[in-house]
Amino acid sequence: MADIDVSKPWVILIPVGDANMDTAKKCAEELSRLLDLLRRRAGLTLPSPAITDDAVQGSGGAAEFVLNYTEDSVRGNGFVWRAGESRIEIYGNSKRGLRKGLYNFLAALEIRWPEFGREELPPVNPDSPARYPLAGASALQSDVNDPALIKRFLLPPGQSPKNREAAILWAARNSFDAIVIPLQDFPFRERRGRLSLPAFADLYALGIEAGGREFSSLVPRKLFFLHPNLFRMEAGRRKKEGLFCTTNPDTLTLIQKNAAGLFSRANTAIFHLWPENSTEARWCSCPSCRAFSPEEQNRIAINAAADTLKTINPQALLSYYEPPNETDDHDTAEHSNQSGYIAPRENTFRLSTLPE
Repeated sequence: MADIDVSKPWVILIPVGDANMDTAKKCAEELSRLLDLLRRRAGLTLPSPAITDDAVQGSGGAAEFVLNYTEDSVRGNGFVWRAGESRIEIYGNSKRGLRKGLYNFLAALEIRWPEFGREELPPVNPDSPARYPLAGASALQSDVNDPALIKRFLLPPGQSPKNREAAILWAARNSFDAIVIPLQDFPFRERRGRLSLPAFADLYALGIEAGGREFSSLVPRKLFFLHPNLFRMEAGRRKKEGLFCTTNPDTLTLIQKNAAGLFSRANTAIFHLWPENSTEARWCSCPSCRAFSPEEQNRIAINAAADTLKTINPQALLSYYEPPNETDDHDTAEHSNQSGYIAPRENTFRLSTLPE
């Protein structure tokens, strides 16, 4: 176990020529702020750690934090860090990897953000108040490329810009890979003095994805009075709540039409269409739909939306929710597409657990 001595004259080095508002600079500012906090708790009055590019060597006797990343990795999130007495290196295979590496290092220092607006610092050792133990001297995380396995945060809809930015910062500090923004919130526009939500998330190297629990919105419930056959049947009666009648061709046509409108609002690489909470199994039991399981009905509807997405954005992917079943292998349940008789489209992927 290593110790970090905050009384040392730390210098934070970032990549040469990194933009003033880029991810590496944000990481360096966070690190400098936290070192200042730890110093004040130890009763030290020292200048804030200088932030400079890595072409400049630290002054004589300076201790160095070195933050660096590989620029040509777009979706990478792997990292490595190692700590010595006077030199700590944090490297990511992308800006996202660097950010995750920094917060993994800070977690090893027992600095945490358990909820919005709450920051926890490590306890002070009265016998050595300027030294803080580090759980381990190094860490490594390999890149995760499977879109079903990355860590995402579902942004609540209808929040104020200030609350949204606080949520994004919390997600960045807790090592999420992406935020999922409701489709209804797109498009975003720059406001005077404030970045758009996607631009703000990009500062922290968070991926931008669109959608969430909006599947039911593709067949608006206001249509129920005039077109009840679009909706699911339960015990012989059509129900407005829940999902829809997937064997009705008009339902699939409506799904494709409304999906086209939503998909056109967001220029993202990954979309999500999940049922609302507690409606995942509330599919149709009409005579036609009864032949299909809930998972199969879900895939019929998702495939209709996926076909539309392919025409609008051929490179984009669409996730769908399907709970684990007995045939799923423990290690592959997150991304298995094998259950059921309705094959999912190639531009879809399965999630068997959903972000909260």
